[in-house]
Amino acid sequence: MRKFLLCVKAVFALAIIAALIFVLAADVFHIVPSIPSTPPDSSTNPPPPDDQPIEKPDDKPGSDDPPSDLPIDPPEETIPNWSIKSTVVKNTLTDTKGNILCESRYSYPYATSNDGSDISAFSEALSAVASEVKAYVNSRVELYKNGSQNDFSVPPQITGYYVINRFSYELFSISFIFSETLPDGSVRESEMHYNLDILLDSSRVTLDAIMNDAISAVNKILSDKKSSGMLTALYDSYEKQVESSINRVWSIRSGGILFSFSAGELAPISSGPIEIFIQNSDLSPLLSEYGKILLNITE
Repeated sequence: MRKFLLCVKAVFALAIIAALIFVLAADVFHIVPSIPSTPPDSSTNPPPPDDQPIEKPDDKPGSDDPPSDLPIDPPEETIPNWSIKSTVVKNTLTDTKGNILCESRYSYPYATSNDGSDISAFSEALSAVASEVKAYVNSRVELYKNGSQNDFSVPPQITGYYVINRFSYELFSISFIFSETLPDGSVRESEMHYNLDILLDSSRVTLDAIMNDAISAVNKILSDKKSSGMLTALYDSYEKQVESSINRVWSIRSGGILFSFSAGELAPISSGPIEIFIQNSDLSPLLSEYGKILLNITE
């Protein structure tokens, strides 16, 4: 009897083993990779390009940050397939003994096409801008040509870089920012702004062409800021100064138009630079029909 039970158990065990072998052979069990419960990082931001459009001196940290009262807008979505690259110019002016009279370092842009499109008009416009920038720097350096190191508390130095404010198929806006260390150690800041209509052979855009009575609009904003206490002081003649300088202080941004007045221009130097920014949402009634088309603003 015992032998019979042992035989039955052996047969039963063999049957189970045979069934397992059959199941495995039939590929009933599948090994599949597990799916994570959280989605992977969906960020598709590309790494920054090797050629940056801004050539910035190391001794001006943070100088390309937008003014604090300006909204931060997303980049233009329709940028031409062109590359904007920098040419950096470094010069040292010395006297006959080799003493440094002035050092200058600045940059200006040039363009190349990545899609074979004709950019000759745009390249010529950038070349004309570069010529004016070089002429400005050379004129400042020339002031120290006949100087002597004994006349300087510190060697004069001029540094400059540029910022591309807006770049689309319609327009190109660029600003050059200069910092000049004077012989007495004080610093002189200056800016140059250029706005080009790419569709019209990269011709320069004038403020009168895109805005109706920009002078009155800016003066009203300045007056309102002073009344509200946002501006502590303004010269009595600030309205006339706005009229004489407004055509050289404006630039087109992705979010509107910025007017940048240097320190001491509209108010005492202690007040610092004064910036008036008119956002796109407030620009429509101030723009000409051409301005609305160029800035792509609809009522």
